Amino acid sequence: MNFTIRCVCGHRFDVPAGRAGIQLRCVCGRTIEVPLLTKLQQARDAGEVCDATECRERFPADELAAARAADEEMPREFFMILAPDHVIAQRVHQEAFVHFVAAFDRAVKWFASTTEAQPGVDVQIGYAMFPGGSRLIDLQVRPEILPPHVVSELKMELDALRHPPVEGGPVSFCCRTTLWGGAADSHPPFLFPFSPQFGKRSASFDQLLTEAAGLPFPPPEAHRGAVDARSRWMGAVCALRRRLRAWLTGALARPVETPAVKPPQPAVAQPEFPSLLPGPADPSRGYTIEELTELIGQYPQYAPLFGMRAEVFEQQEDYDRAIADYTACLALHPDQAEIYARRAMIYCAVGSQESGLKDLKAALHLDPDHVAALAGRGMIYLQLDAWEQALADFEAAIEHDGRNPSLQVHRGRTLIGRGDYPRAVEALTQALRLDPHHDAAYAWRALARRRASPEPTDETMQSMLADFDAALDIQPEHAGYRLYRAEVRLGAGDIRGAAADCDFILARQPQSGEAHALRGIARQRLGDSPGAIEDCDSALERGAESADIYLARAFAHENLGEMDSALSDCEAALEVNPQEVVAVNLRGAIRLKLGDPNEAAEDFEAAIAMEPEWALPYANRGNACRARGDNSAAIRAYSRAIELDPQLVFAYLNRALAWADEEQDEKSLEDFDAALRLAPDVVGAYIERAWLRSRRQEYDAALADLNEAVRLQPESAPAYFQRGRLHLQQGHYDEALQDFDRVIDLAPDMAEAYTSRGGVWIQKGEHDKADADFQQAIACEPGMAEAFAMERLLLEAAYYGRQEEFDEAVNRATEAIELDEDCLPAYAIRAGAYWYSEQLVEAIDDFSQLIERNDEHDFHAHAGRGQVYAELGEFDLALGDLDHALALVNKLAGGKGPSKTGLAYAYNGRGFALAGLGRLDEAMRDFDRSLRDAPQSAWVYYNRGLVFHHLGRNAEAADSFRQALEKTDPSLPPLKRDRARGFLRRYGSV
Repeated sequence: MNFTIRCVCGHRFDVPAGRAGIQLRCVCGRTIEVPLLTKLQQARDAGEVCDATECRERFPADELAAARAADEEMPREFFMILAPDHVIAQRVHQEAFVHFVAAFDRAVKWFASTTEAQPGVDVQIGYAMFPGGSRLIDLQVRPEILPPHVVSELKMELDALRHPPVEGGPVSFCCRTTLWGGAADSHPPFLFPFSPQFGKRSASFDQLLTEAAGLPFPPPEAHRGAVDARSRWMGAVCALRRRLRAWLTGALARPVETPAVKPPQPAVAQPEFPSLLPGPADPSRGYTIEELTELIGQYPQYAPLFGMRAEVFEQQEDYDRAIADYTACLALHPDQAEIYARRAMIYCAVGSQESGLKDLKAALHLDPDHVAALAGRGMIYLQLDAWEQALADFEAAIEHDGRNPSLQVHRGRTLIGRGDYPRAVEALTQALRLDPHHDAAYAWRALARRRASPEPTDETMQSMLADFDAALDIQPEHAGYRLYRAEVRLGAGDIRGAAADCDFILARQPQSGEAHALRGIARQRLGDSPGAIEDCDSALERGAESADIYLARAFAHENLGEMDSALSDCEAALEVNPQEVVAVNLRGAIRLKLGDPNEAAEDFEAAIAMEPEWALPYANRGNACRARGDNSAAIRAYSRAIELDPQLVFAYLNRALAWADEEQDEKSLEDFDAALRLAPDVVGAYIERAWLRSRRQEYDAALADLNEAVRLQPESAPAYFQRGRLHLQQGHYDEALQDFDRVIDLAPDMAEAYTSRGGVWIQKGEHDKADADFQQAIACEPGMAEAFAMERLLLEAAYYGRQEEFDEAVNRATEAIELDEDCLPAYAIRAGAYWYSEQLVEAIDDFSQLIERNDEHDFHAHAGRGQVYAELGEFDLALGDLDHALALVNKLAGGKGPSKTGLAYAYNGRGFALAGLGRLDEAMRDFDRSLRDAPQSAWVYYNRGLVFHHLGRNAEAADSFRQALEKTDPSLPPLKRDRARGFLRRYGSV
């Protein structure tokens, strides 16, 4: 008869009864005394291991030195649990513990990879976790050369790890590893884990750990076998090292801590077998298929042998043989619920759910509380979408195994399936309390949160992302988690992060249609239209069809100007989902770009009917109304869009343009300002506002807007172009040339840039260069040759007028009118040339043409004709035109209204007409008003001089003519200058 005894080092071994009371040598080097037979029998009857006592006499020094030398041969990296397996199983759930150890390993590796490189060291880390959440960490570094802050940071990293619930006592383990390449030289040995923190030399290991952590320990009678602490630690280290070395070399004997498993008795009478099978048939030992087959040949009626061999076949994924052996086992011993449950799992693994379900029901008939069978049947019901049956099984299993995190995960999945998302989140949160490092629990909780919120808040989005991040910290290669995170990142606006997740997946699974689909959507939102189309094509080729994919490709085609393809994709999206409102709205926008505002408006109306609280279709309806010339309806639509979404920038911008079309400049400027408050970096808004300010003759403000546009986007050709036009309008020709040169660098095919630069060359008198630019413009857009010819004639006519070559100005303007008899700018230029050359009747004819062809609200035409009538002496006609022009001031706004200078010219002309009618006081008031707004105008002084001369006040007339010759904004034309000089020659001395 054999008895099991235990040395003070923790090592166990069997001794026969005849060796009771004698001394033996343990593998740790100690001499121990085997207890007396009575104590051995009492321990065996109580189901306990009998503790041996240490003798004072030790082995010779040379033998102990040899043992220590053997210890030094231990590998530098290993992991060991500092308690028997059955104790660990009682205190912490196995799955949760395995996950925690993996997290511990990741934390150490992450720390080493993210910390600045240090000298190589070896480390030993003892980690103990206690009921209530406390922990104890023993970090030993050899050699001790790391900076204190690095050691502290590593401890903090480990201390931050969440560990699973522990009950009944501490759970501890020890690991050794190398950091930054490991120690280069030999170093002092490590101390036994936690020994530097122990406060006494004699107690049980559990008590020493607990008290070292500052926690109260249960009464001593609850624990047996307190021994000399230092001897016990050293013996345990020696034993564990030897076991580990044997394990690494493949020579490990059976684990002595694990109790022998007593095989179950057969259900029917069988021939007698030994109570314990000899040698390799011991169930607590590893064995081979060959050994088990040989044993089955010897004991063909012993059911456990078939079960053991089935387990080996199962581990080797030889499922057919595993099923055959489990079946044989059940034939010999049909009342084994565990065997039915195991065979059921294999049936499910090979896709035979029906057979699996049958076995699980048999297992539960034998043992209604069998947790694995309940969980297995619940999984089958879960796969069959039988939510209620699955939930009942998982909840029954949880009643018997409340520490099992995976049962809570399966329960959470079931609750998701039945649409009970809040309870699903609760179940998955409970799973994470039981196992804080369960990746599937994080992932499923994120999905439960997503499905619970059709329109998730930012807070929900961040919670989902945090869960997927946690899952991927645990399983960084999990493609499914990354795919779901990519989808959530898209919804949260992290487009680059979503694309990065898809890149990761496709680098490993290039055939993933879902990853191509999500990356296609991300690329489209990032502005990579060709890449988006490529990915969407790949997704559709791989069967990942959805309305979202067609929509992403439609947006990409639209961005590339491929409107027909974009329209086709919108139709495809609507075939997949006829209620896809985004597709309807986009189709309308594309139809509007294709020049069909009526069909576009129908789409926008349909989108509004489908989603009446969505602002975008209203704004697009406003665009359609503007395209049809209905600015009032457009403004109403934009206003509704802004009411629904006060942050919709482009609605403000487009309403600003509509207000400008309606000559409501102040309201237009208010909307431009509102848009730029919301989005101060929108370059287009500055360009459009500059256009409006330029039209209002607010040139400095317009220039400031265009300078800001260039600053924000130095590659913006439109900004440079508009600034060049503004410089040209103000006569700043060199600055205009610089801007148009830049436009041509940025957009070499932009015909307008060449015609505008050609206009600058004309104003500078360099007609050859102008000719070259206009020819290049025609090369860019051959169909616009006639329009460019017209533009050039007008520019040349204006140039010759400024050069006082009025005949040439008339000729160029006449050519333009011959090309297009409705060319109003040509009539205006020619009228001015006739007037300044004092061909007054011809000038009146052209001003009259402007009034007839344009409308009665043309301020400049009425003011011009009125002044010409006054010079002809037709003062009544003159006063009629000028009064009409000035009456228009309160009616007109925007480009048709006069500038301050234009208004001054009108008052000047009316003053002259009033003087001709003898209304001198009124005339002088108008002259003064004109000089207030245009103090440098030579014309006002000239006309006033004529009035003074007519009144015989020649001294005052001479002073007025003298000032008329000095003023230059505008200056007098040649004939009027000659008259002023002639008057001064005759009356200058008066």
